[in-house]
Amino acid sequence: MSLGVRLVLAASGWLALNLSFPPQFADGPLWPPLAVALAIFAAVWPRSPAVSGMIAATVTIWIVGGLVYDAPVDPLGALLVGCALYVQHTSAALAAQVPLAGDVPARLIGPWALRTGLVLVVTTLVYLVVVLVPPLLGDVPTLVMLPLGALGAVTVAAVVRHVLQRPSPAE
Repeated sequence: MSLGVRLVLAASGWLALNLSFPPQFADGPLWPPLAVALAIFAAVWPRSPAVSGMIAATVTIWIVGGLVYDAPVDPLGALLVGCALYVQHTSAALAAQVPLAGDVPARLIGPWALRTGLVLVVTTLVYLVVVLVPPLLGDVPTLVMLPLGALGAVTVAAVVRHVLQRPSPAE
């Protein structure tokens, strides 16, 4: 099962990188093998700075693409990048606990999948509210919207984590 978690880590990291890259650079011959190599590196060494570096590179590429290269900032693309980054982060945290040749205990997979799924569902619901209620967005510039969106995603993850870690009431 460790291999499965690492495959999820690699696939979500690869997806986040590919979604973040500005279109004018994504078609170059160097980019696809580099994205695959980075994703595999992060999956093989989830305890190393590779995962954090890949997440930081993805966010930086996405922000630079939107601000410097004037790549269109699509709300659905932002949601997908954020969700892929969260899956990458959470799968790296789980993969880092088990050696590559080891098995992830079944008792960890359920809560991990539940928390990850809840964060993705709540994030998607927040996205739908923000997108479907245009006055919430107004004419907020991209420079302001990007940090607000990141803060919102971190808040959703923290709330879900807090709810799942509360001790059950004594009966």
